[in-house]
Amino acid sequence: MSIKNKLINVLIPARGGSKRLPNKNIKNLCGKPLIAWTIEAAKKSSFVEKIYVSTDSEEIAEISLKYGALVPRLRSKLLSTDSSSSVDTALDFSEYFCNNSDSGEMLLMQATSPLRFSSHIDNFMQLVKNKNSSQCVAVRNVTKFFLLANKIYEKNNDIFVPNGSMYYTKIDLLKKERKFFTNISDLFLMNDFHSIDIDTKVDWDIAEACLNKYLKEK
Repeated sequence: MSIKNKLINVLIPARGGSKRLPNKNIKNLCGKPLIAWTIEAAKKSSFVEKIYVSTDSEEIAEISLKYGALVPRLRSKLLSTDSSSSVDTALDFSEYFCNNSDSGEMLLMQATSPLRFSSHIDNFMQLVKNKNSSQCVAVRNVTKFFLLANKIYEKNNDIFVPNGSMYYTKIDLLKKERKFFTNISDLFLMNDFHSIDIDTKVDWDIAEACLNKYLKEK
């Protein structure tokens, strides 16, 4: 199978409102806007064709276009509130991920995961292709936290949670289940360093320190 046949379109949701960390999606992180790290990682991936950004912000749209993403339209304000879900956002953009020959597929990538690089995207999508996945989600191992909290768990039964960086899904399954993470989802394990997800100022400071360390070592 050629690389062309493996290409997938990406959706990056990035609304303008952020109460915990205002304007985080366009806040400068190590020399470029936060969202630019995800756009550029997707552009460098061997598996990505088009990169769409769903946003209600003209400023985010302008920056996204500058770094090479597509913003065909602004997101409805109804889908840009604190209670709006990523599923609703994805289905709102599903028209750009389906065609007449199949039901479509999507790779949703959060802009708040700047330490998820193109190599992770390539390995993630290779797993999707190898397993012929209907859904796949990037996860981190949190077993140690349950042990520290003295929670009972079965021996050798690790506990994984989505790290927020990547979700692959067939569009028809997403419409049916209205979830990115179901009991048939395949798992792509990432370490804690690359699983950092920015939601608060503390998260930002940790991500900035880790990214600076990575850039200096590189």
